[in-house]
Amino acid sequence: MEGECQCEGVNKDFPAGSVMRKFEKATFPVAGRAYRLKKILWERYNNNYHQRRAVFEAEDCETKDPVVIKFFLEADPFMREEQSGKRSMKNNAAELFRNECKIWRTLSDTGYTPKYYGKREMHQDLTFENPGGYLWILVLGHYPTFSLADAPLFLNADELPRIKKQMLDMAVKFNNHGLNFVGVSFLKFDPETRRVYATDIEYFSETEVRDDPLAAKNSAAHWVSVVMDALTAGVEEIRGLSPMDVYIGFGSDSD
Repeated sequence: MEGECQCEGVNKDFPAGSVMRKFEKATFPVAGRAYRLKKILWERYNNNYHQRRAVFEAEDCETKDPVVIKFFLEADPFMREEQSGKRSMKNNAAELFRNECKIWRTLSDTGYTPKYYGKREMHQDLTFENPGGYLWILVLGHYPTFSLADAPLFLNADELPRIKKQMLDMAVKFNNHGLNFVGVSFLKFDPETRRVYATDIEYFSETEVRDDPLAAKNSAAHWVSVVMDALTAGVEEIRGLSPMDVYIGFGSDSD
């Protein structure tokens, strides 16, 4: 059970502490490359699958290119479910993991998602909390974590049409692969490249309308318009204000 783990450092990014922090500086081979973990970003325990998830900043040992590495570990060897229940949890978790890998691999060249570098499926050794349990690793290109809602801190009014064009292009490219991103208010923004990114896997869904995503009811075009109104208001409001005084809310995508 979670209480059996030697967790430490409880905070908002580590609500149950961390058992994975000790792997900072460790090296893991994935898809023919070696990656060195630099800093753990967050760690969560998922009760539905008795699975621990952790995300690290890392780098390619040879090229030094920055990457993000996600770990998915079968945890809680003391859980009381029957073996059939454990198998069902593992099968469901495996389906989600492989689907996430598929989505990032499929969208890797759109320019609006993290680049997909590879995955590895293995078993935990004695250095992990549940030896013999599954250990799945996903390597993605470095991606921004800065919310698009805060982009007015960096944007000028003349840059807004470019942002709108990116979001519309994103919707079309995702749709071409049979996907929608239903979390427009959770988009990320890179202040250096001035690009918009979709980085949260839970907000992808299979599209109901192929060929014309911008014309569908409750379409991407509608939500892009909502977001652009908020960004425009933010850029106008922020003039003369301290960044600490400004917060721009996009509202809910389900409204």
